[in-house]
This record gives sequence, structure tokens and C-alpha cells, in this order.
Amino acid sequence: MANLIVTVIAIALVAVASLMGAYYGGSAFLKGSAKAAASALVNQGQQIAAGWVLFANDRGGVAPTNIDPALVDNNYITERPVPPSSALAGTSWTLKDGADSTDVNVLPVFAEIQIGAKTVCDEVQRSARNIVHTDPYVSTATALARKAMFDNSRFDCLVGPVTDNFTVVYKIQ
Repeated sequence: MANLIVTVIAIALVAVASLMGAYYGGSAFLKGSAKAAASALVNQGQQIAAGWVLFANDRGGVAPTNIDPALVDNNYITERPVPPSSALAGTSWTLKDGADSTDVNVLPVFAEIQIGAKTVCDEVQRSARNIVHTDPYVSTATALARKAMFDNSRFDCLVGPVTDNFTVVYKIQ
């Protein structure tokens, strides 16, 4: 009987300890999760950028216009990067350039993905600029205007283009 009482007390103490951990440490877990998702998105942007550069170098300066099939099928990256589920991605990664050209000397190229998680966007912004901002995503800007947005960092998270949506952008060149 004493063993049963000790077991019940031990289970109760573990339950109380886990509830206290969830209550007092929950915000730390959520912040860590957002940081991990932000890091994953930035790393995926780096992988796409590296594949893009290798593709262009192997083809005499002709840039790829898409991730599939140009980068994946030609083994510049092993697979299309899949965003972490906590980022609430509404799209997959795409290449954007602001001009209809494949000449690497003409255009700055960006890898972009739209996400729905503001906490992840905030962490990307902190990593990029050390601040959280509300700069809008500008899809109609000229290629040079968009390139100027990234003078101090290769990546950022911008508000829009849709309400309650954010766009993680990684500058390839």
C-alpha cells in the first residue's frame, strides 16, 4: 500500500512540474520555435542562392528562371526546400527578378516565400536588421529599387503583399 501511495504522489508531482514548465516556460518555447523557423527559412534561401550561382556559372552566365526543374532536376539542390510548418507558408519558394531576363548582369534576383506567421517574420527581421519593422513588400518596384532595400543584409521579411501575410526575401545577387 505504501508503494501505491508513493507512486501516486510521484505522478502528481511530475504532473505539477510539467504544468509549471508549460505555464512559466511556454513563451520561451514559442520564441525558440519562431527563431528555429526563421533560421530554417534563411538557410533555405542560402541553399537556393548557392544553387542559382552554380547553375549560372556552369551555363556561361545564363541564370535559372525557376527552382523546379532548373535547380532540382540538374542537381544543384537535392530537393525543393520545404518551409517549416510553424511558418504557415502560403506558397513555396519562387525566384523573382523584376525583369524578364536571364542575363545575370542585368537583374538582381530574389528567392521569395510568403508566410503567415508574424512571429517568424519578426525573427527574420531581427536577424537581418536587429529590429522589427513594417516595411511593405513592393512587387512593382524596379529591380534596382528592390536591390537597394538589401544594402545591409541579404535577407529580410516584408509586410504583404496580402493583408496578414508576410514575404521572406533572400537576395541572391
